[in-house]
Amino acid sequence: MNVVWRPNWPFVVVLPIAGMGAVLAYGTLVERHHLRVRQVAICIAGLPPEFDGYRIVQLSDFHMGGNGWSARTAARAVELALSQHGDLIVLTGDFVETTPGVAACAELLAPLHAPDGILAVLGNHDYADCSVRIQALIGALQDVGATVLRNGSHVVRRNGVELWFVGVDDAYSGHDFLPKAIEGVPHGARPIVLSHYPDFAKRLGPGRWALVISGHTHGSQVRLPILGRLLRERIAKTRFSGGMYRVNRIPLFITTGVGTSGRPLRLLARPEVVAITLHAAPAPVATK
Repeated sequence: MNVVWRPNWPFVVVLPIAGMGAVLAYGTLVERHHLRVRQVAICIAGLPPEFDGYRIVQLSDFHMGGNGWSARTAARAVELALSQHGDLIVLTGDFVETTPGVAACAELLAPLHAPDGILAVLGNHDYADCSVRIQALIGALQDVGATVLRNGSHVVRRNGVELWFVGVDDAYSGHDFLPKAIEGVPHGARPIVLSHYPDFAKRLGPGRWALVISGHTHGSQVRLPILGRLLRERIAKTRFSGGMYRVNRIPLFITTGVGTSGRPLRLLARPEVVAITLHAAPAPVATK
């Protein structure tokens, strides 16, 4: 006698739904709070020996005041950043999701400090409300000791040797202006560029720039096949996800950031604090 197996509908319907619910619960309740410290070593051709081993701690994309944002996670990110004992702290945009988040930003970032200070650039969500928010946010960042680079530059010195940083205002929302940002930067310098939007690196020609440090992508936030790429390209308008890339022969590092935008959910894209250590590499030999 032939026995024909017929699937039991509760298993066919209920189990996949339960599994999806478990995944969403994990992404909402666990992973988006599961901070990590990512150690990144980057070799820079021609980096002066005085800056070999220089440590840059990066924080990005807090989205304070947004849907389901966590003050506890943001505070923990600040604690982890301080534990890395960086020479410099860089903040690469999307500090707030709503105007009320500005007050939380001032409070939560207040403990930050580093020997060479704190540099900050703005992101597209910082601009999403109105100019009143921008001025309040800039004031809050300055109150915690950050130098806000809105198309500007900053120099760090070791024994008379200079390392330049260029901060461009948010390119995603069209506030970048590189000519203004590099005013005063010596022609022979190879600055490190801070840009919230990583695709700005495509506009930089090879040879002049040492490194680009960015945020914006959240590591796709939901890093699943097809869906992750769809979210990046349609919402974040970028092909980049997170980690190291090379664009026009320039190293580009993108952090997954701390917070979330839209649904408070992360899958396979843990939030992070980044500690970048610079290492000197031989400068390229000029060819005639």
